[in-house]
Amino acid sequence: MTSQPRTYQSPKKRVLLLGATGTIGRATARALAARGDDVVCFVRSSSAVDTDGARHRLQAKLGDVDIRLGEAADPKSLRSADLRGEGFDALVSCLASRTGAPKDAWAIDYQAHADALAVAKEAGIPQ
Repeated sequence: MTSQPRTYQSPKKRVLLLGATGTIGRATARALAARGDDVVCFVRSSSAVDTDGARHRLQAKLGDVDIRLGEAADPKSLRSADLRGEGFDALVSCLASRTGAPKDAWAIDYQAHADALAVAKEAGIPQ
């Protein structure tokens, strides 16, 4: 008896992605979108998306995602995005400090993630 390999397709999810402009973040955005998830990328306005041309270039790099501007490392900015009620299933963070220096690492690798998790919890994002 020959068995066919089973394929598992997870149900479509609505995902809030932080850190989407870095190498891993771009790959993550494309992978989530390719599997059919509804992806919202929260990116810095300083990520050169303040012009239509720059926004289109970023969109081409990230794939079929929604791009929103804000500062993921600032809990006030995340809260002002009004994530409550948007039906997100998960928060995925690809945030990483640029230098790895202790001050930068603490601010991004620890504090920004702790703040993002707190805001996600407040907004009712389950994962």
